[in-house]
Amino acid sequence: MHIGIPVRARDIDVAWMEAALADHLNGTRIERVEAKRLAEPGQLSEAIDIVVNYDDVSCALPTRYIAKLGSNDPEVIALTQFFGLYRREVAFYQTYHDIGLPKPRCFYSYCSNDHSKMVLLLEHLAPARSPSWRPSLAEIEIALSYLPAFHAKWWNAPGLKEQACLIPAKDKILADSFAAAAVGADEVMATVGDDAENAVACVVAVSKKIEKWQAYVDSRDYTIVHSDYHGKQMFMPSAEGGNFSVIDWQYPYVAEGPWDLARLLGTCLPSSDWEKHGERLIDAYYQGLRENGVTGYSKEDVLDGIRIGLVVSSMLSCIATVSTDPTIVSKECEALGLDWKDVWFRRHNRMIVDLDAEALVRSI
Repeated sequence: MHIGIPVRARDIDVAWMEAALADHLNGTRIERVEAKRLAEPGQLSEAIDIVVNYDDVSCALPTRYIAKLGSNDPEVIALTQFFGLYRREVAFYQTYHDIGLPKPRCFYSYCSNDHSKMVLLLEHLAPARSPSWRPSLAEIEIALSYLPAFHAKWWNAPGLKEQACLIPAKDKILADSFAAAAVGADEVMATVGDDAENAVACVVAVSKKIEKWQAYVDSRDYTIVHSDYHGKQMFMPSAEGGNFSVIDWQYPYVAEGPWDLARLLGTCLPSSDWEKHGERLIDAYYQGLRENGVTGYSKEDVLDGIRIGLVVSSMLSCIATVSTDPTIVSKECEALGLDWKDVWFRRHNRMIVDLDAEALVRSI
């Protein structure tokens, strides 16, 4: 049942919450709702923190929720419509209830017919906390530890490439994504500088041979890939409690599992830690796949998957730089003592050079 899509916090009142939770209330009534926009905006959406009081104190439903709403920025709306981001995330939550990777429980979801607006009513993950752009090495290891079982669960599973909420390798959206990133390459280089040279060069090279690249990727082993697997999209247990969870399922691929590992390490792991721990972390992922029953996939296959994943991750960063407001992530990173250009590009660039991802791109 469609009950209307809130645009701002004040649209979320008792009547709206009772309608959204109609399948869960079982006669319980909501007495009070307090909805407040989170101060820290997202790149592509808004988040509303909701506190609910019920007339029955024994009600098992949460007393806190997060409503994820579409952006009100016309440029962001155009971007999300072009790539189908809102439509896909709503469809994902409606399709996959047990994905094999912890994610928030969704109580209500809807996307407008023109895909310009959406709402997801999700469980609040407190007291878990997001490490944002600066997860510790221990938190990176926690995030990595969940990947092998998640990827193994869907490894070469029949029917994945036909799921409407997933993006297979030969989907036009991937070709369009690389084309859009390549168009913005000069702007990215002017903004970031030579430290992104190898990453941007790989993105441009793939855009020029996109059909061959898509055929290559389509020929590889595949699974469900989150695609934006980094600290900003994660919640970690805190001293007060909570559980590990992953949010933002608007761009999931059907691709090689190491793409997620590439995004995690390329975004979260400082170059000094990459030198010290990179090989160990990659080995942990590879051994985890084997322990979870994946066969016929070698260590070199993992490395090739990471190489391609780094290029895909760089493509996403290029699009975000030219199509959204980079000052948002810049301020977030600055508050954490980080340079956003390092987080989005330089770490990727270092890994691309060290793993010689350019050679793989040339060989396709």
